[in-house]
Amino acid sequence: MIFSPTIHVHISREHFVFQYEGQELHLEACIHYLLEGNEVTPVAIGDRVEIPNAHFADLFKPKEPYTDHFYLLQLLLEYGFGRMLGKRLLPSKPDVIFHGVEQLYEILSGYQFGIFEKAALQAGVRSVKFEQ
Repeated sequence: MIFSPTIHVHISREHFVFQYEGQELHLEACIHYLLEGNEVTPVAIGDRVEIPNAHFADLFKPKEPYTDHFYLLQLLLEYGFGRMLGKRLLPSKPDVIFHGVEQLYEILSGYQFGIFEKAALQAGVRSVKFEQ
């Protein structure tokens, strides 16, 4: 039997709360990044700080239509999963259970479940479930 850790992620418009084995990680739903051509380089994830020359993206309040917010969501999830698991090598990918994704219905036009599932899978999880 292969051990797969389960990470719970509570979602709101303003922040994400990752939970795993009694640990919690709170990240704001935002990313600071540098943009060179079409290349996005994250410089701060989940923290609202002033960073000179960096672009700021609030994931659920898009103001820059040319930035791929799906990719930024994937980066935020990768970062959160990595922080929760301590970047240790595991025999299998983690399972994730999202809570509260239904709150994003108006923002994501009903595609919220598909968007989060695909972003999480591309961020390296084994399976995705949704709970309220």
